[in-house]
Amino acid sequence: MAERFIDIWRPTRIAVNQAMRGRIGPLTLWLRRTPLEWHLAARRAAEEDAAGNSNSDEAEPQAATWLRWTAGDEASIFRFLPAMPDRPVVVRPEARLAVPPNRQEVLFVSIPVWVRITVGADSALLLREEPTVEMSPTWFGDRVSGELCYALRTRARCTIVQAEAREHRAVCPVRVQNAWSAPLEFERLCIQVADLSVYSAATQLWTNEVRVTFRGPHEPSQVDIADGAPAIEPITGILGGPRTPMTRSMLRRSFAGLWAADHS
Repeated sequence: MAERFIDIWRPTRIAVNQAMRGRIGPLTLWLRRTPLEWHLAARRAAEEDAAGNSNSDEAEPQAATWLRWTAGDEASIFRFLPAMPDRPVVVRPEARLAVPPNRQEVLFVSIPVWVRITVGADSALLLREEPTVEMSPTWFGDRVSGELCYALRTRARCTIVQAEAREHRAVCPVRVQNAWSAPLEFERLCIQVADLSVYSAATQLWTNEVRVTFRGPHEPSQVDIADGAPAIEPITGILGGPRTPMTRSMLRRSFAGLWAADHS
């Protein structure tokens, strides 16, 4: 099972006039190579209907829109690579969670990756990016300083559930430190995923650990990005870097919650 998982992201050689299909969770991609062009079509199933990386036959979509790119005849290799979404994601804890003062909690957030379709040596040419799961837009923050994000259809957990590992999701450990004088009870957490890399392991994908220090409901949180992959299971390699130049430390609004009047 681990080898099949890792194979998804390996470079693959394709001959002229050959077509190939790849499936990453609910996303199925068809790729055709002609003498001077690449053709691509995509189809997404409902995430709950996706049964992993199936190798069963699936016909090319007749009604799909095929996209075309010109490419030199030297481009005979393609590769799928995972990337973080192109906007921040907003998640809710699995259950109502309160972090006591001067304490910390680690949440494990499962984030659907995007797939970069690349061709050529060293994945030099990016054809397109496709999200494995289409997430709904949501707004985080106030009208002036807020930002457009994705609402993540998953719940942050306090433990890793290996049986739920899926090849189209990367797990992001979020270490929440409450430096406030009262318990931190929040409803939503905003993660700046553009700062994260994606790493491969035997069972699933991982990102850097995100460390968020909460200093009060009227103060921005201190957000730090850990170097490298988390030391939870052996890492086989890095599959993608951050979308933006890595900012190791920043101040951001990260929490949305209900604050008692005598705590503000």
